Amino acid sequence: NDSFLLSKGYMENGTTFTPIDKGLLELKLYPEKESDRDGDKTTIIKSFDLAADKDKTYPNTYRLEVPGIKTGVDYILEETSSPDGYTKTTNRYRLEFVRTNNDFVPKLKAVLDKDGNPLKNSE
Repeated sequence: NDSFLLSKGYMENGTTFTPIDKGLLELKLYPEKESDRDGDKTTIIKSFDLAADKDKTYPNTYRLEVPGIKTGVDYILEETSSPDGYTKTTNRYRLEFVRTNNDFVPKLKAVLDKDGNPLKNSE
């Protein structure tokens, strides 16, 4: 199955990424355009226990399995539930999945605010 790695954390002092490594995180991934959706078959919802579900190879990362994902289609990744003690982000992430030399890679196309508007680098 196709999959990709992700991490959960925050920026400290604007320069240092600090991972969040405990609590429960729930994510939802779905095609952005209604016309690319096939009911619930194209929506992936995954919960991670940030203490127990770490990838065995890469520290402080989590593997999201994405069976049936299509290349050339824009997907939205959103946080539906954040770990206790942390505020759920209202940002959503527009991704496109590509295959390069047999590698399956998510490409970040935009970070969207709660209204769906792309954020600029400084926001």
